[in-house]
Amino acid sequence: MRSLLTTLVLSCVVTSVRSAFVDLFSSPSRSDYGGCDGQTDLIDTWLVESLTLADAGLEAVADYDSDLVVRLMFDAFFGQKQTGDREIFDVVSANLNQVASFLQKGLSGNKPWLFCDSSWLVWSEWQDVAKDARGNDLLIDGALVSLQEVDDERYSKAFKATDPVQVPYFAPDVNNYLFASDVKGTSFCASGASLAGTQTEAGFKSVTLCLNNILRTPEIATLDTNTVGRSGLSLTKFFPKSATLFHELFHLVSGQLETEDVPGYRYADVAAYATSPDDIPYPEEKDPKTAGYYNSYNPEIYVFFCVAYHQYVASGRKWKFTTSRSSAV
Repeated sequence: MRSLLTTLVLSCVVTSVRSAFVDLFSSPSRSDYGGCDGQTDLIDTWLVESLTLADAGLEAVADYDSDLVVRLMFDAFFGQKQTGDREIFDVVSANLNQVASFLQKGLSGNKPWLFCDSSWLVWSEWQDVAKDARGNDLLIDGALVSLQEVDDERYSKAFKATDPVQVPYFAPDVNNYLFASDVKGTSFCASGASLAGTQTEAGFKSVTLCLNNILRTPEIATLDTNTVGRSGLSLTKFFPKSATLFHELFHLVSGQLETEDVPGYRYADVAAYATSPDDIPYPEEKDPKTAGYYNSYNPEIYVFFCVAYHQYVASGRKWKFTTSRSSAV
């Protein structure tokens, strides 16, 4: 059966086609308070490009043994040369396949939510009366219950957190709470540096795109923007604006606890961690097993790797993107 995104790509010759965005996500039908009204075509384009990148990554893994440049790319981003650990291949393939599968078939069970701004979250205080699953004040034995009194491990753990202090945010669209660092009554997207956030631990799954912030980034407009063959460009100059959503999809399908953004987002950190993981600070409970092992769980490494391979193929396999600069093979 043709995938949702394949159908979408053919929309130029089909007069009526369902939106992949609508099929894959729930979203408020409004243009404020986190809604994406009027942005369906843009999100659809980003979903199509995300599938293109996931497929590029899977093709690159398949080409590893037969293409020297692909081996250099894979080694640069995942540290494969240093370890010879085939487990990394399994992790990379599994993560890419999960993203591709979601884009073709969606998730089983309830759809995840997608918001185009963080204003869908309402800042609350622990002393506030808790809301139940219907959005009504929570009553137990006829008495109102505050958030700090809710008998739920997720609530109590957040209430006791000190580093950083956690505060509750109510999500009216789903009648549930998220717990996150206090942004003093503002929203996550209020900071121009914030591009997106994904959570999978609150009883529902959600992706929040700071759409206005993403549109102001220097990333190229689309994946097909012609930048191939321009020597010396930083690899990030080839990133499309859809790269942010592509990154978040790894958090969404594999779980935020299994896809930590370590060592970060900068190429220098990615390259360093691929060869010297011990030089990058990591939580004590996480033991860096091998060079590149945790790179295979960081969504940003997949962005680097998949964009690099996509541009390599688009150039007729004449350019390599294994370092922070593009160059001829």
